[in-house]
Parts: sequence; C-alpha cells; structure tokens
Amino acid sequence: MTVKLCECGCGEPAPLAKNTDPRWGHVKGQPIRFVRWHSKKQPTEQRFWKHVDKHGPLPSPAAISCHPNIEGTNCWLWVGTTWAGYGVFSMHEEKTTVLTHRYSFFLKHGHYPQPMGLHKCDVRLCCNPDHIFEGDSSDNAIDMVQKGRGNPPQGIKCGRAKLTNREVLKIRELFAGGGVSKKSLAQQFDIDPSAVSRIISKKRWGHL
Repeated sequence: MTVKLCECGCGEPAPLAKNTDPRWGHVKGQPIRFVRWHSKKQPTEQRFWKHVDKHGPLPSPAAISCHPNIEGTNCWLWVGTTWAGYGVFSMHEEKTTVLTHRYSFFLKHGHYPQPMGLHKCDVRLCCNPDHIFEGDSSDNAIDMVQKGRGNPPQGIKCGRAKLTNREVLKIRELFAGGGVSKKSLAQQFDIDPSAVSRIISKKRWGHL
C-alpha cells in the first residue's frame, strides 16, 4: 500500500483507521487524513481556501455599472461559518477570528483593508479580493446610493413634505413645553393631527 502522508503538511505518515467512522470519513484499515492533533497545523491559507467556492454568481448589472472592472468575474463564496451574513474564519495561531473578505484582501495585498473592506459586488459572503475595496462608512454610503440602494428621501428632501426642519422642531418644542394640544398644533401648522402625533413620537422626521 502506498504510504499516505498527513494532510497538514508535516510530512508524517498518516496512521490507519482502527475503526470505520463516517463522522470523520474513517474507513477501517485505510489511512486517515491527519495524524492526531495535526488538523490545526494545516497552513492557515490552505485551511482558508478549502472553505471558498470560486464558482459563485456573477456581479449584478448595478454593481458592474459602478465597478466595471469586476464584469465577468465570479464571486468567491465563503461556505464556512458565518456571522451577521459575513464569513468568519478562525486564526488558530493568533487565537482570534477575522472576517473572510478582509482576510482574502490581506492574502493578495499584504495588509488588511483600512478602515473597512467594502464589497463592489454587494455579496457579503464574497471573498474574491478583486471584489473588495478599501473605504470608510461614507464611501460605503456613496456606493449604495450609486447602485440605487440608498435610503429613501426624508424630511424636506421628500417632494411631498409640507413642513421645514425648523417647523418640525418647533412642534416638538411647543408640545414638550406643555399646554398645547396636538389638535391646536395641527391647526397652527395646517397638518393632520395624526401627523403631529407621528412627528412627536419621531415615527416621522425621525432623523431630526
């Protein structure tokens, strides 16, 4: 029988399985994948790419319109552990975890994206380093708007707005001072009483 080496890369021969165990892929009398305790000694980069599917979907037309350089390139999807929709990877040596798209960027560029790693493709699980760019929350917001995913207009930016920012704040100020009813405020500012209630509770104009 050809000697099979431990898959961690240590060069030691892999022992034969004493019993068949489907949980670990062991077949009695056949070499197992790792020498005992060696699975974590597998090179970090090698462990990482084992959990990446490089045949993911192509970017959306909206993403391509903002980032033409990603046209025709697949998303590389993380198929391991996730958190809040993002891939997470355990760094055994450093005893910490890292977001997978940040680690992929590091492997290509030699540094982590600063201050954030943003997705050109808008696919959170994508680890294709060519789909990641550096930026801050402002850059992220601009990217969202350019792709048509920004928040709907609020307050005076809404074409149907009947009040100004100053009037909204005045309504809240008068009501908080006491002695002024919602009905009288509605008459004073020529709006519906229900609108006054929503302004006071910040269900409307909540950005102020």
